[in-house]
Amino acid sequence: MNMLSICMIVRDEEENLERCLLSLERLSEKIASELIIVDTGSTDNTIEIAHKYTEKVFIHPWENDFAAMRNKSIGYAKGNWVLVIDADEQLANPEGIISCLKDKKITAEYNALLLSVKDFPKKSDSSIFFEYLLPRVFKNDGKFKFEGSVHEQPIYSEPSYVVNGECLYHYGYNSEDKGLIEKKTLRMSSMLLEKLKDNPKDIYYLYQLSATYRMGKMYIEGLEYIEKAFNLIPNNEWDNYSYVVKHYVLMLRDLDREDEILKVEEMLKEKMTFGIDLAYMIAEIFYKYKKYHQAKKYYNYYLDRIKLHEEGQLIKENMTESIITLRYKDSVIIKLLKVLFANKDFNGVLECFGKLPETLYNEELLGCATESILELELANQFEELVTLLSGGSVAMKESVIQKVEAYGDKHPQYAIDKYQNCVKRLNPMYEILLLARDLYKKGQNVSTSELIQFYKGTLNTNSVFYSDFLYFAMKNGANIFEVLIDFSNEEIERTAVYLVDKYKELKELSLLRISENRVYEAMRPIMCLEWIFLDHEKGPEKDNRLGFDLLLNKIEWLYRVYLKEVVDISPELLPGRDKLFGCLNLMIQKKLPSCKVESLIANENNLTWVYLYKLSLENGEALLEEIEHIKKTVNLDVG
Repeated sequence: MNMLSICMIVRDEEENLERCLLSLERLSEKIASELIIVDTGSTDNTIEIAHKYTEKVFIHPWENDFAAMRNKSIGYAKGNWVLVIDADEQLANPEGIISCLKDKKITAEYNALLLSVKDFPKKSDSSIFFEYLLPRVFKNDGKFKFEGSVHEQPIYSEPSYVVNGECLYHYGYNSEDKGLIEKKTLRMSSMLLEKLKDNPKDIYYLYQLSATYRMGKMYIEGLEYIEKAFNLIPNNEWDNYSYVVKHYVLMLRDLDREDEILKVEEMLKEKMTFGIDLAYMIAEIFYKYKKYHQAKKYYNYYLDRIKLHEEGQLIKENMTESIITLRYKDSVIIKLLKVLFANKDFNGVLECFGKLPETLYNEELLGCATESILELELANQFEELVTLLSGGSVAMKESVIQKVEAYGDKHPQYAIDKYQNCVKRLNPMYEILLLARDLYKKGQNVSTSELIQFYKGTLNTNSVFYSDFLYFAMKNGANIFEVLIDFSNEEIERTAVYLVDKYKELKELSLLRISENRVYEAMRPIMCLEWIFLDHEKGPEKDNRLGFDLLLNKIEWLYRVYLKEVVDISPELLPGRDKLFGCLNLMIQKKLPSCKVESLIANENNLTWVYLYKLSLENGEALLEEIEHIKKTVNLDVG
């Protein structure tokens, strides 16, 4: 049976040590073990806590050399294997180590075990972590030791074996503890600067000094030293110093020097193997700059490397540094999906969609997947998607229906019926809508009250195509403005835009219904419709009937809703469109110079406002007469 020596060096670790030692108990129960703790000068209760768990507690004064302290601890080891762990770490899952040390084949053929380490930089948020593989369990063969007084590295014989599953959690660099970070930054930077006095071209120490400054948010200083390290890398050894390249890019990103990162990418893309993090950061910049072809290349590369990492095949990449972008895998798939959709790579879209967990589905992603299925005519896959969404939210179901609707409108020759029949399962009201459309095509009507009721039953879907019910009701002669009274302006205008694009006769039909149902209560929805009709007519030539009616409706509205003194004297105090209509009103009454109104209208950059301004100028006398009548009528009403 193999014996394991668990070796630690500690100093003032009373806050962390017990958590670490408790996590080792399961390992010690299953593998014959000894616990060796070397204290380098604690002034708190660290030594007392250590004695609760082992008699092998040794005191050694600090020699300003981490490797020397490590070597002292392993010098006491009597086991065949040595586990190196720190007080600010926790053995999250010992089973992998236990299994390996009990496996005679592994212990015979390998000299070290690589453990998965999760580093949590914030105590308050465990969802944020960095992940890497580190050699932490070594065969005690007399050759194993540490070198490097700062950021010491293990020296051991290969080969190494990757232990499956999470093994260690690290909590030592809590970025929320400013005092701790400042203390560690000062301590480590001082030691590294001393080392660099003897060898100013040591690439590893230059890198570590930059990383230390970055930890302390000293970005300018950090960039200075990583730039020196980057410029010292021999031309044919880029892969050996990939950790330097990645940190250089990281520092450039911190300082918003993204164009310089693209220069690094151009310089090195044929010279080195990019790691997971480097590929991710470069892809993000290409995506930000809308260079989707390059973004796609690096997102795919990132995902390929992640897959190899998950299979334990990227050992070398993870030996010198953490991987900080593993948790962005799903967000990368989503961005890649959007890039592929923009490039009409519909097969790629569906491949990405299939990789996402259902918990991440939203209306946009479902819309992309639905349109891709329709473009590829994958009826079976569409049915699977509908089945998948049977328990989904109304919004997600409607996003699929919306795409089917839009596709049917865009491609009238396309055989959309088979998809519509499937979609009926998502919302029974959609089936009624299809039935109503079919009846109106055949010249048969549906009850007006039922149409209004159907429409109200779809309001929670927020989907405009159910507005067809309103159109059919209007054709029946219904006063739909009474229905629209309860809607916001935005909802009314969204509905009107959909209908006016779909039904050519809508404007004339609406004008007829407006003339039949002109009441003050319905004035707001009427004005919203009139605005859309005018806005929908491209160019400067618009319908004067609508222009006159909208202007006068709006001016009457102002006098009914606001204090007369504000409307007649200070319209600039009014909100939104009301302010502009108020200024047009005063201009018509010759109480405001047209030049002031013109500048306000110009700021809107909207042809409808330009048209209304010109209409007010050219028909001032006729409009003035109507306004005087409105003011008297409103005053009478108020009285």
